[in-house]
Parts: sequence; structure tokens; C-alpha cells
Amino acid sequence: MGNNLPPAAEVIDIYRRKGIQQLRLYAPNEAAQRALGGTNIKLLLDVSNPRLEYLAASQANADRW
Repeated sequence: MGNNLPPAAEVIDIYRRKGIQQLRLYAPNEAAQRALGGTNIKLLLDVSNPRLEYLAASQANADRW
């Protein structure tokens, strides 16, 4: 994975300027999620199978996540 990636806020700004309306994250990313706040960009957040089992086990697990 590259280590010269732009900050999340910059990426979200590029999405907004280009009119991109959807974003997919393969894992939670707090900086990206924060940068999406106040935008109309839709977020699809993937959940791995082991994590999905944990989340489905109880509402409390989902709330903590």
C-alpha cells in the first residue's frame, strides 16, 4: 500500500469537485468518515465476514462498533 496518499479531507474535496456522489471504504476510516460530514456523498462501508458475525451477534456489539 502506498504511503504517499493524500489526506482524507483532500480526497473528499476531489470527490465533491468532480461530482462523485458515492464512496466505498473497505474498512472504517475515521478521517474519511469525518471528512464526509456535511457532504451529500453516500458511503458504502464494507464489513469483513468475521466482523459481520460479531456485529450480528448482538445489538450491543453493533452499537460499540
